[in-house]
Amino acid sequence: MSSRMEGHDDHDGFYMKRYLKRHVKTCLQRPTTSGAEDFRTADAQSYLAFRSVDQKFIDELRFKEGILNMRCDNIAFIAKSDPLILSFAAFYAKRHRHNHLNKVTKNKIRELARLWKDMKKYINDKNFFAALKPENFKYFVLSTQNITGCNHNSQKFEKAPSLALHMGTTLRKVCEFAFSEIQQKNHIFISGLDILKKTKDIKVLKELIKNNWNAEVSSVANENLVENQWNKPTIIPLTSDIKKLNDYVKLRAEQCADKLKKTRR
Repeated sequence: MSSRMEGHDDHDGFYMKRYLKRHVKTCLQRPTTSGAEDFRTADAQSYLAFRSVDQKFIDELRFKEGILNMRCDNIAFIAKSDPLILSFAAFYAKRHRHNHLNKVTKNKIRELARLWKDMKKYINDKNFFAALKPENFKYFVLSTQNITGCNHNSQKFEKAPSLALHMGTTLRKVCEFAFSEIQQKNHIFISGLDILKKTKDIKVLKELIKNNWNAEVSSVANENLVENQWNKPTIIPLTSDIKKLNDYVKLRAEQCADKLKKTRR
């Protein structure tokens, strides 16, 4: 064995020394005694979730380190079990190269997983990719309203109006990404698929979101955010307060200058 290469004790494989430590952190076959407790739990959940997804597909995604280390709950499991959400997460993470920005990607993953979890109550599509069709637009709207705490009587998003506001943009990006994957003949998505029909469905759904999301969701959410700002006004200092502060600063500056002159004598 070359002195520049080292073996991995947990499975057959050789890695450059400088890459071995990085690989051990993300390897699904490493023993559970290594790493922090939350990482071990996240790894176990990822391993279980990935069993329902094609392994070759998982290997090709090449996730950034730490992307899938999130709170281990049902939302995380749903995200890790869905091919489109996983693919979009890997794609979205490319925009945030620094590891400290992984939280942005994790939040996006969990938002989509929460949406998909709620949508499954209304539709029978097997995964998020299959749900990308125009007849499901009303369920995208309804589930967004559900997870953001929309009160239809008061016309308010009581939990997360900001999420309701940007969910439409996220869904448009997901549609664009799914369309791109179809055009690139990604085997995990096009297997047994009527490509022409699915391409048309995604295009129409994207147009529905583009044209109708504002009326259905965003306008009310934006009003709620503006109202919340009104309820928490920014306190601006009065002119008299600024004058008092200015006079005090000048006085203290003169006093300090006098003391400095006396010490020099």
